[in-house]
Amino acid sequence: MRQTKTYSCGPSCILNLELAFDQTGVYPAPNYIFSEQDIVNQTGTMPETGMELDSMVKYIKESKILGSFSGTFGPETYSSGLCIANIKNPLSGGGHFVIIVSSSNDILSIFDPVTAVLKTVALTDMDWSGSDGVRHWSINFILTDNDYNKIVEYFNNYIPPPLLHIITDNSHASIASTKEIEKIYSQSDTTVSTVLESNITVFDKYLRLGAVVVNARDLVLININQSHSKDYITTLQLLSVFDNNNNVRFVNSPKSLCYLNPHLALLHAGIKIGYGLTSHHHEDAAIYFTTQKYPLKTTNCFINISPHPQSPLSILPSHPPIKDKDIVSRIIISKGSIFGIIHRRITERSDSINPSHHQWYINDGYGLNSELSNTINLVSLFMSDSGLNLFELDIVNSDYISAINFTNPVSWIRYCQLSKKTLDLF
Repeated sequence: MRQTKTYSCGPSCILNLELAFDQTGVYPAPNYIFSEQDIVNQTGTMPETGMELDSMVKYIKESKILGSFSGTFGPETYSSGLCIANIKNPLSGGGHFVIIVSSSNDILSIFDPVTAVLKTVALTDMDWSGSDGVRHWSINFILTDNDYNKIVEYFNNYIPPPLLHIITDNSHASIASTKEIEKIYSQSDTTVSTVLESNITVFDKYLRLGAVVVNARDLVLININQSHSKDYITTLQLLSVFDNNNNVRFVNSPKSLCYLNPHLALLHAGIKIGYGLTSHHHEDAAIYFTTQKYPLKTTNCFINISPHPQSPLSILPSHPPIKDKDIVSRIIISKGSIFGIIHRRITERSDSINPSHHQWYINDGYGLNSELSNTINLVSLFMSDSGLNLFELDIVNSDYISAINFTNPVSWIRYCQLSKKTLDLF
């Protein structure tokens, strides 16, 4: 497993050894809960300091799986075999925990939790001076030859499982929705790694989110509230470099999100993609079709669309005033298909501060009229072709679509909570 936080290299090393001991039969633990976050909590690992050396030793010595195999620890105690070592982090300059799986003639086989891939490093090329400059610190493990060979084979053949990376901003709404996503996927086999948009870097031509290098089997979800993020467009531009890259997959294409007008735009649902006027005095790009009677509004619009040769400039029809209570349903689209529909029941109250109560619910028997279904299919096809695989549609009076949200859709989270289903983002 790769570490999921910038500061969790220590807990990740422990977790990977526990998994190795269990899955190779060196120490089977059928009812054991394997969790990086549990180790973070139990060892007091903090974002500012990471895991302390003493906390590492204490946890391993008391570990149900690793305790009986632990041996010497401290500076200059490693000679050969299996250990967790504290080396210099080449990026931060602080300490970084790795697993040394084997050594021969000063050539080390190292499992780094950043990539979760075994690599060979010459001892002379590794700065083994970790936390506070302590040199050659390690905690070592004692195994029989048979057990040790099993562990070596395990790491030699290990393929890290895919991660769901969530990029978020530090606004309350985004952090809250990100925690709900983590909670949903913690109940499945999907491991979630969360990073703030300020912690995105390019490392040796690879996209690095926090401490984790994104690989080809991962998926990146951009969960940024653009109204609260001053770096929204800059973040998308950085991520766009990796769009359509074999090593990085996005739920919603940052390149498509990047070419968006932050002003309210009009999307007219129907058949043709064209170019429209949002007013008599201002020319602006609009994605519009011809079948729905009213245009769609969204907080964004593709501004790089050139005029369609068979679609002359025209004034898009005005939209009738929409009250919030008119939006009775939201339809969640994933990969071009309807994932779910969530409905809203509004109850008026005499409370002057909160005059209405909103209750969301699901109704599996809910049907769509043929015109609305056709419009949804057309919009879904266009959005999917644009690399936008997750978005939601506001439905007015069960009649037509009034808005599309594809920059930060969150209704799918509420639908997952109500339906007890998990959206397969991969």
